[in-house]
Amino acid sequence: MPNCIGKKDEGVRRRRVMEISRSHLRDIPAILDLQRRSPPAAQWQEGDYARLLADPNALLLVARYQGLDGKSGLAGFAAWQQVGNEAELGNLAVDPAYRRQGIGRLLLTQSHRELARRGVTHAYLEVRTSNQAAISLYYALGYERLGVRKGYYSRPPEDALILSARLANAV
Repeated sequence: MPNCIGKKDEGVRRRRVMEISRSHLRDIPAILDLQRRSPPAAQWQEGDYARLLADPNALLLVARYQGLDGKSGLAGFAAWQQVGNEAELGNLAVDPAYRRQGIGRLLLTQSHRELARRGVTHAYLEVRTSNQAAISLYYALGYERLGVRKGYYSRPPEDALILSARLANAV
């Protein structure tokens, strides 16, 4: 079911319908554009997403918006890889114009539901230690800190927190 979100813009509340759905090959150019505008996101190549879409053990969800003004596009994405009963979040980004509106939460909760349906019981991720907004969201969704990967990121150099969540109740 689509979610309605709003954004204050020049004093007028503009509503958009947001739908979380599986990605398609035609979404890759928009995903690449979105990740370029989101420096904290991993900067993957077109082929990385194409391989993910072809992999039955992967999940690539997108947040599609449809504005009342008729404009539509992608506001975010989440890319997962499943191995047995575990899954790792490889990449997640939300368009800077749509941040702090619950889109990251929608992407993650829908991802958790789908992964749980597939038998995944634990989700893992790495996040930059400086990305406090993402860390707060992950903790709010039940993630716990497992450790730190020193020097995990290179541009710019930074450590990563390793987080994990149980998905048993995600369905």
